[in-house]
Amino acid sequence: GRGVYYVSSDDDGEPWSAPAMLFDAAAAGWASVDHPALAVDARRGLHVAWVRSALLGKGVPAGIMYSHTTGAPGSEDALSWSKPYELAPVGNDWPVLVTTHTGQVHALWHEVSDAMGWYHRWSGDAGTTWSLRARLAGLDGVDGPLQMAADGIGAAHLVGLGTDDAAH
Repeated sequence: GRGVYYVSSDDDGEPWSAPAMLFDAAAAGWASVDHPALAVDARRGLHVAWVRSALLGKGVPAGIMYSHTTGAPGSEDALSWSKPYELAPVGNDWPVLVTTHTGQVHALWHEVSDAMGWYHRWSGDAGTTWSLRARLAGLDGVDGPLQMAADGIGAAHLVGLGTDDAAH
């Protein structure tokens, strides 16, 4: 039963829906999935990213995948999911997602091998197509997780803890 599942509640958690499988890792031949990230857009569409990983967190992550709901929010097909899309290849981990009120989806992740650093891609059409990846300048000392938030005018903001050149 390993994979990515989605549960929801329309009344503050009393009760929760039955788990619905978003991605079947066993059928795809994956050992494990890890570090899922979820974002909800202004139209109540869901966006999910997750990491393909080895069992027990051993080895280098094998990539970051992304999927979003298709169909109109609130309709019977609202929990249909797009085919998983590879946001980042082998050696990347810790995805973060944020959406803006203008329909953009921003994805952020940390490269843990080769050119270590934080990278970003964005979609202007609610996750259907994506920009090329871009390294985020000035974040090389931030090893810990970053978080993103969007403001009322559609800009994305980052926050994280790291060290400066003096190891502070």
